[in-house]
Amino acid sequence: MIDESRPPAVSVEGLRAGYGAVDVLKGLSVDFERGEVFVLLGPNGAGKSTLVRVLTGALRPREGQVRFADARGVVGLAPQQVALYPWLSPSENCIAFGRLSGLSRGECAARLAPVMRLTGCEPVARTPVARLSGGYQRRANIAAALMNEPKLLILDEPTAGLDAEGRGHVAAVTAALRQAGAALLLVTHDFEFAESLADRVGVLLAGRFVCAGSPAELLASRFNGDYRVEIVLNEAPDAAGRQRLAALGAEPQREGRAIRLWRPLARFDAAAVADDIEAAGFRPVELRVRPPGLEDLFAAVLAAEADA
Repeated sequence: MIDESRPPAVSVEGLRAGYGAVDVLKGLSVDFERGEVFVLLGPNGAGKSTLVRVLTGALRPREGQVRFADARGVVGLAPQQVALYPWLSPSENCIAFGRLSGLSRGECAARLAPVMRLTGCEPVARTPVARLSGGYQRRANIAAALMNEPKLLILDEPTAGLDAEGRGHVAAVTAALRQAGAALLLVTHDFEFAESLADRVGVLLAGRFVCAGSPAELLASRFNGDYRVEIVLNEAPDAAGRQRLAALGAEPQREGRAIRLWRPLARFDAAAVADDIEAAGFRPVELRVRPPGLEDLFAAVLAAEADA
């Protein structure tokens, strides 16, 4: 739960950063609140990695500042590739990374049990990482990043390569961290995972946020009550058929017989949609109506920017 009476855990103001003569981030400003999952979306080259490098101190900004609410401002990073010693257990890895970050032996000992408990690593605390499932390896990766009590924890593609069970493990850890009051920055292309956890979403393009806010706010603003109508046709349309369908506002999908329409739910008439499809020369064999999600938002934002 976000505590609005307290200042943000981390504030980024007017950030300009890049490499050589090129600015990647161009006056970026954003707050990361305690007890919040902030999801960062953007295509390759948008500036996500550059922002992470600035937040972790690996890159010095050219302008602007990163401010921490507390004097001991620390950022933790759980990278996409599991960065642990495979021959050590999660407990041993946590102690090793705690010591590398400057903690004393006593501080590591005091932090270990809470971190193991919070990330759910207690059952495998003494098992070598190489013998753990992908989900537990991700948990241990997060545990190591928590040893120095970061004010902001960055999770970079935490579900990459995981099955449904592993994704569930990471989601449970993320929810527990939020409940404990942590500020989390989730960098991901896993839209379903992001949507299940996000308190706020920011879409980064060319070094600037083109939209930011709660998922509900952004989806309501972008789609204005329209729902996604997914239709599977009896046959894949040819070029002429695609033109007839485009006149209805239909968008072709990856599967050759699939199309998508946007229609307001309040006035949705499945029979009328089927009649329109048949008038275009096709027969709908499957029809599903779904509310828009973050993947739809991301695609709509990219399309709008491309047309601008």
